[in-house]
Amino acid sequence: MRWPLETFDAVELLCRVPLATVMVLGSVGKVLNFKDFCKILKSYNIVPQFLAPICSVVFVVSELAVAVGLVLSDFAVWGGLTGAALLLMYSTAIAINLIRGRREIPCGCNIRNGQTISWWLVLRNVGLIGIALIGTGKLVLVLPASVLVFVCALGTAFRLVARTSPRSVIKEVS
Repeated sequence: MRWPLETFDAVELLCRVPLATVMVLGSVGKVLNFKDFCKILKSYNIVPQFLAPICSVVFVVSELAVAVGLVLSDFAVWGGLTGAALLLMYSTAIAINLIRGRREIPCGCNIRNGQTISWWLVLRNVGLIGIALIGTGKLVLVLPASVLVFVCALGTAFRLVARTSPRSVIKEVS
């Protein structure tokens, strides 16, 4: 079942196009720095070391396929669901390593920025999962996805407030 009003097509596009952009930029970065991405994937200790290069190729191709699917309306549902599944896998791998106490692993999102894994990345990915599901335009997915996006937006707001609180400013100065 699709959304009842055609005006919501714009909402779908506002979800799909930025997510497609994120997927394209992520996959291009992984291709340009493929050896580094393989090393990062190995450092997660989720897949057997000998499968890391194969999994790396699968992730890059999947991200590109998701981007294409999100941009082409006929494949938007497939692109959104596959994108959500990829983000869920990434979030699970990050969460497993955070629970293991391994916080110094590069996230692998943008190979060159050196960002390490954090609960913030898990929250961000959950928000992106919500956006991917809203982008499918399937009414059955929109309500739960909207709740995900709302919760992540609240978490982001709290994080920003915490970073700009007087305590954090004093901490950064000293």
